[in-house]
This record gives sequence, C-alpha cells and structure tokens, in this order.
Amino acid sequence: MAGAVGLNRICLRVGTDPGFARRLRADPVTALRDVPLPADHRRALLAGDVRRLYEIGVHPVLLVRLATAGVFGVDEESYPRLIQGAVRPCGDDGS
Repeated sequence: MAGAVGLNRICLRVGTDPGFARRLRADPVTALRDVPLPADHRRALLAGDVRRLYEIGVHPVLLVRLATAGVFGVDEESYPRLIQGAVRPCGDDGS
C-alpha cells in the first residue's frame, strides 16, 4: 500500500481543499500537472477508475471523497457501480 501514498494524499486534499476540488473538476490534467505520480496511478485517477485505485491501495474512506466532490467523472450515484467487485491483491490488505 505504500505505493498509494500520493493517491491517498490527493483524495484527502479533495475533501479538505475546495479550491483544489474545483480545479480538478475544471481541468484535472492541469490541476495534477505538478503532482508526482507513477503513470499508471495518474491514468487510473484521471479515468476515475475507483476499482483500480482501490486495488492499488487507496484507502476506501479517502476514495469515496472523489465521489463526494464529483471529480474525475465519479459522483455519488456512479461510485457504488464503479467500486463493485474491487479486491485488493493478496498481501496488500495487511493479512
């Protein structure tokens, strides 16, 4: 899960920084331009692929903030469908 630290920070910021959330809604590529992320993490985030983000290790409490803020094409209505079937790879959940 250590690889998801940057993603977790972004999700936390979405919920605590309304200006950042607005910038993400307006132009997510530009809003994330200076945020260091591995290419696969950036792709999953920009695509609103919450299932993949969860599998990478984003904490579910932080992940739902994307839906609450309505960023990356994820909203409260689509979130349950998008997260359905997500499973963490063996060993990544602390077990």
